[in-house]
Amino acid sequence: MNPELQQLIKKSLRRAYTSLKESEHLFNHGYFNGTVSRAYISMFHSAAAVLQKEGYKVLKPSALVSFFERQIVKQGLIEQKYQALLNSTYENYRQVEFDAEGAISLEQAQQSLNNA
Repeated sequence: MNPELQQLIKKSLRRAYTSLKESEHLFNHGYFNGTVSRAYISMFHSAAAVLQKEGYKVLKPSALVSFFERQIVKQGLIEQKYQALLNSTYENYRQVEFDAEGAISLEQAQQSLNNA
């Protein structure tokens, strides 16, 4: 693997870790919508790192879920259960970010954080 690609993957993984820590902080302070948002972004950057390693460009959040399934899961590079976790968290993320009444419950926030 070339050094430039290694650095790109490391940056994605650092962003994933930082977003996960932010999600934990938000959950601990009762900000459940923010918890879900940061949990999904953590998963987005983790999935992006996997895609980058396989030679794919990172896509926007709305396209990443299906692209990840086609290029990584269906190829047998990762277990299907991780796609299910990504799908679940993405649905909560969409509810938070794009639904005007997108209130998230404590349980949904906890689930998203656990998924991440």
